[in-house]
This record gives sequence, structure tokens and C-alpha cells, in this order.
Amino acid sequence: MSGPLAGLTVLECPDGVATRYCGRLFTAHGATVLQAGPPDATGVGYGGSASAAYAAWLDHGKRPVARDLGQALGQAVDLVIAGQGPADVAAVDAALGAAGASNAIRLGLTWFAPDGPYAGWGGTDAVIQAMSGVAYATGPKDGAPMLPRGHAPQVVGGATAFIVAMAALIGRDAGWRGRRIDVNILDANLCFSEGGAAGLALTGDKVVRRGVNRFTPTFPGGIYQASDGWIGVTALTPPQWTALCDMIGHSELARDPASLVTLQRLNAADAFDRVLVPAFKTRPAAYWLTEGQGRRIPLAPVPDLAALPRTPHWQGRGSFAPVPGTASAVGPTQPFRIDSFLPPEGEGAPKGRKGDVGTESVTADGTESVATSPFRRSAPPSPSGGRIKSQAAATAPDLPLRGVRVLDLTMGWAGPLATRHFADLGADIVKVESCTHFDWWRAFDGPMDGDPPPYETRPSFLMVNRNKRGITLDLKTDAGKALVRRLAARADIMIENYAPGTLDKLGIGPKALAGATPGLIGISMGAFGAAGPWSGFRAYGSTVEQASGLPFVNGEPDDPPTMQHVAYGDPIGGLYGAVACLVALYGRRRGRGGAVIDLSQVECLFQLCADAIVAQSTQTDLLVRSGSHHPLSLLRAVAGTAAPETWIAVAAETAAQWMALAELIGCPELAPAKENEPDMEARLRAWAASREARDAVDRLQGAGVPAGPVYAAQDLLADPQLVAAGFWRRAERRFIGTHITPLAPYRLDGRPPPLVCASPTLGEHNGPVLMGELGLSRNEFAALEADGVIGTRAVMGSLQ
Repeated sequence: MSGPLAGLTVLECPDGVATRYCGRLFTAHGATVLQAGPPDATGVGYGGSASAAYAAWLDHGKRPVARDLGQALGQAVDLVIAGQGPADVAAVDAALGAAGASNAIRLGLTWFAPDGPYAGWGGTDAVIQAMSGVAYATGPKDGAPMLPRGHAPQVVGGATAFIVAMAALIGRDAGWRGRRIDVNILDANLCFSEGGAAGLALTGDKVVRRGVNRFTPTFPGGIYQASDGWIGVTALTPPQWTALCDMIGHSELARDPASLVTLQRLNAADAFDRVLVPAFKTRPAAYWLTEGQGRRIPLAPVPDLAALPRTPHWQGRGSFAPVPGTASAVGPTQPFRIDSFLPPEGEGAPKGRKGDVGTESVTADGTESVATSPFRRSAPPSPSGGRIKSQAAATAPDLPLRGVRVLDLTMGWAGPLATRHFADLGADIVKVESCTHFDWWRAFDGPMDGDPPPYETRPSFLMVNRNKRGITLDLKTDAGKALVRRLAARADIMIENYAPGTLDKLGIGPKALAGATPGLIGISMGAFGAAGPWSGFRAYGSTVEQASGLPFVNGEPDDPPTMQHVAYGDPIGGLYGAVACLVALYGRRRGRGGAVIDLSQVECLFQLCADAIVAQSTQTDLLVRSGSHHPLSLLRAVAGTAAPETWIAVAAETAAQWMALAELIGCPELAPAKENEPDMEARLRAWAASREARDAVDRLQGAGVPAGPVYAAQDLLADPQLVAAGFWRRAERRFIGTHITPLAPYRLDGRPPPLVCASPTLGEHNGPVLMGELGLSRNEFAALEADGVIGTRAVMGSLQ
């Protein structure tokens, strides 16, 4: 069976990793991708054969065509991927106009927004790591922040661009008239830090640097040495901390009530680590992993990059495969598996196969044409015989996913971010919680009582749940499960990231709902996936990073495996959750029916460190870690400026950039060579030490040297580009009044998607959804309230 995107033709202008990775996602799912001219190899991968292998991984399956855009556009295309500078995008716009390609969608992918203060700036992965708030908390507490290595920022930009491009293609076929999309890599990477920025605005809490593998607010949430390797440890909630202390034989640590609050533990981390560090050294990592997970503590394996592809769990899932066109390189496959349900007869299914289930390869590259089917499947009739209409859909602006319905059974960060992309792009989202088990992103420790209720004020929840409606249903009751099934019968997509197997045991998991509802797409977003020996492991975003191989990419040679975020896996899992659902949704409208999707959040991070995984597979020795430096950058450094605790990041990847830097800071005699990097770094630090960060960055960028300030999350609120773009909006919400919320990281025909509504309070839309749309009577609604199936206040004990 050909891939879900078969029949799509995409023209890729391969100027950087971001555009090439976006094109790779289309190719991997069956689209025909035409690559206009040879891609630029500057700064790609780890050098030598490793760079060639990573390029092969990025470009496999694409068809080279002439670089001349007029000639390339001589054949019909659905989408053009342009970038990664404003001039490149403008050239594509001109070519599309000259070719009269009015139906083609143009996706512009640039380092920074094409207007505003940074329009002419040069970008690199290092600069984006600095400006997005990721680098600030990475590395030792004393000294300069450390720049994470690799192409993760461009991969995030490419995946974000794929999301909005797929939405536009789906919307175009349903009548949406937009044709110009813009994504910039900086805004796409703010998904890591927007919650911290908004938290400062609401509560005054600032991000502080705490040292290697220590991040606010979680402790423990890092990597510890075992007797034979490393073990990832996260204990966030009071039960997890109590179980951890008991496991290591120090139950006395949990007897102090203050230690049950994770931030209190973090503030006393040195004292606790004097017990934890020697305790974990007493046994092998495999023992701790099995024992910890058995006690429901999110412990993680921490394999190095060489061991990662050999791990039985990932081998069983087919998570890695040889890179075509290379001698021995291995790279990650797609991080989700799609099992498609063929639609019933009369809706595009082959005769005689009504209800059959078929499994497809997500890396299929077939290009067969399939007749266009209706955009979305029919909803069940309302009691009056007419089509049920969503109140949100009736008032939504003209956005590409208008008319798509999503049943949101997610919590935390990853799942809600996936559904937020759908909400921002016009879909109608119904988020389901319960009063006894509400979204834990609202609160995971501390008191629940208060005025306003603490679970209605957490900034992180507010960031990822805008533009959604929220209801409560007790899913342990027959009435609650029955109502979920009715909501699923009206939905196009069901997304869940409960603890593995939880909804399956209740009979309302993705497979059960999709199997009973023709056309429904259901996705589970487990950390280790829904199949394999580790599928039942409990995890947080920190667990995901610990298990991904990324900690062996970053840090100094003598450091422990080094993390870069409190929950790095969460926003990335959210991105790929949206990617997977949009692929399946496009496939459904091309006659493929519904689907069950098995996504692994750890595998999602393999995409971000694919350059390192591929490089490791080409050599025997482990990749050498070197702090902020990188083998393909002539200079990659962080320098302090005149103000205390203020730094800039500078990256010279070409000889021209090096010479421009040398001229600017007064050392033109320093030749552009890797062996001169220490001398150039010392000269840069001396030059920057007497300057304000903004002045230094402006001078560097003016000279053609990529540079940027190293931002803490709170600094983003005053960034000139974000302020000029109106990136930070104010929303009005019960209990807290106005609060800061960010824009979506893309523009549609020059405009960002609107902020329709703030995140829902607990059970805010029970009435409109259950009575207004499902047709419950007032008596039935009141009975559900009386029985505790629905409500608007949390029930004591929810956090236990």
C-alpha cells in the first residue's frame, strides 16, 4: 500500500537542514518531493563521511530537478518549500506568480521573521539554541551557559512547518483559500520556553541556572551513575518521591513534609544528592530500571549513541534502519506507526473488504493517484435529523482545519501541545478531564484549596490549552465512558497520552474507539510506544530525554550525560503527535479510512539527534563531547558581556564569517582554522566583556557574523522581534483575569492565527457540549452532576 500522502507533489528548495527535513517528512509518507538543485552541505552533520550519511538520510527518496524555479514549476506542484532566507522566499513568490501557479501553496521557512528587527540576521542552530531559552540553563551553574550541539532547532522548525503545511493542504481541498504560509525557526523553538516566560508575567517566577542536570521545578530529574552505567531518575509527585526514598533504603528522606514538594527538594538538592548519588552507585542500571518502574517511579535507561540502535526494545519497534546509499550508516525511522482501517463499502473501500484492517509502512514512497474523497466523514444525525454543529465551529474564523473535530484525552505538555496546533489552525477541540483526575499540568503537588483554586492558575496549563473547550467526565463510570464514546462518534481524531494501557483497560483506548467508529483516527502517545517490552514504562518529558541518546551529544568530556531541559521530550512529542494525525487525516480523505497510531515520544527525539546517531554509526569510538564546540563550526562560543550574568552566543561556520569576526574584534591575522578556535574564543570574550549584549550582537550581525543573546525564558518577554510582532497577547480568563499567552509559531497569508479563547476552567463547557451538542436533557445533566460524573471543582485527593 502506498503512503498516506501519495498523490501530493512538493517542490523543495534545499537551502538548509530545516527545509530538507520538512521535505523528508513529506517523502517518508508517500509524497513526491522534487529537490530543486543540489543542497548546500555547509555545516551539515559531523563532517566527512558522517555529513554525507546525514545528507543521505535527509534526502532519501527525493527526485532532483533543475535549480531554475521557472523550469521546476513547469510541472504541477501542490506545495513549494522555500527558505531559509527572506530573499529565497521572495524569489519563490516571484516564480510562482510568473508561472501562474495559483493553486500551489508556498511555505516560507526562515531563521527569523521576514519583517521586524531581525529580518536581515544570519541564523545557525547555536544562535537559535541561545535565543530560544534552551541554552541558558544547560551546563554548570558557575560560568557561561553551554550551547547544545546538533541540528535540533532546524528539525523543530521543519516539523512545525510540516504541521501548518499539511493543515493548509487539507484546508485547500476543503475550500480554504490561503496560499502563503510563513514559519520562522526561532518562533518554532519557543515551544520550549514560552511557559517560563508567561510564568514570569503571571507569578514573577524566574528561570535560574542550577547546574548540570538540574532544572526548575523537578528534583530529582537528572541522570545518576549506577554501578555499571547510568540511570535516569525523575520523581515529581509526593508518591513518587516516597517510593524512590523507600527503594534506595532511605525512607527517612520522605518523612519531612517539606520534601514532598518538588521545588523544596530542588532548593536542597545538594543535601539530597549526598544520599542519592552513592545509593545509585550500589547496583546496576538494569536493576534500578526494573525496580523503579515496578514501583511506578519514572526511571529511564540511558544508552549511549552506539548502544541505542542495538537496544532490543527499539529493534523490536523497527526504530532504526540502514541509510540508503551509504556503506554502513544507520538512522532513525519515523517515530510513529500507522495502522489504517479501510473504509466501509460505498466510501472508497475495495469491494468485498468491508471493515478489513490493513497495516501500512510509514516510509512508503509510492505516488499512485487516488480520487479525492470528501474532506471529512459524515457526523451522525442529530435527534432532529440535521447535522450536529459545534458551537465553536460555528463562530470560528476561516482557518484551514475548520470543521475538524478532535477529542482531546491528553494531559501534561506533550498531548495538549499536539491538540493546541489543531486548535490554533481552526479545529474544534473538546478536552476531557475529570474532577478526580484532572490534567496534572494544572497541579502536581501542593494544596488544591484556595481562592482562586491553585489548579486554575498554573501558567504551564494556560499556555498549551488555549482555543479549546473543556468538559469533565469520570471515565471510571459507565456513564462517563458512554459519553466519551458518543463524543468519539462525532470526532475526526482522538488523541490520548494517559499512562500506558489506562484507557485500553477502560475500553475507550484508541484501538477500541477507532475500531467502533468508522473513519476515526486514534493516537496513543506513550513515551516508549504502545508495543515492546518497555511500552508500560511511566515517564515524563525528562525521562524521554534521558532515554533518547541526546545526553551523550551534549556536555564536556568529563561531564555525566548532559540534559538540556526539564522536560525536553514533551514539546517534541506534541509536535510529532500533530504530524502523525495530520498525515492520517490527509490519508483518510484520500480513501484510506480511519487509523490507529502508535507514537513513541522517545523515538521523536531520535529525529532531533539523527545527525549524531548517523555519525556514531559510521565510527567505532564514541562521539567526543566538547561543550559548546562542534566539529563543523570554526567557532562556536558563549561570551560574557558587561552586565553580570549576561551572555551572547556566536557561531562562525564559514571562512567568510570567521574573517568578518576577526576584522570586527581586531585580530585579522588569525586564519580561519579549527586549531585557532581557542585563540579566537579568547579574543571574542575579551572584546565582548566591555560591551552591552545588544550592542555586541548588533555589531556582529551587522558584520555578517551569526550571533544572538543568550536568553533566559523571562527575557523573551522583552525581545525586540517578539514585541514588534505582537507575539505576546493578553487573554481574559476566570479566576486570574488577564494573562500573557503566545501566538502560534506560523502565519497564514501574513497573519497569525487568532486567539479565540483562553484555556478552559475545569468543566467550563459541560453544558454547551453535553446538552447543547450531545442533546442531554436538563434532568440527565443534573443526574450526572449529582452522581459526580461531571463537575467544575476538583475533588480532594486528586493529586494522590
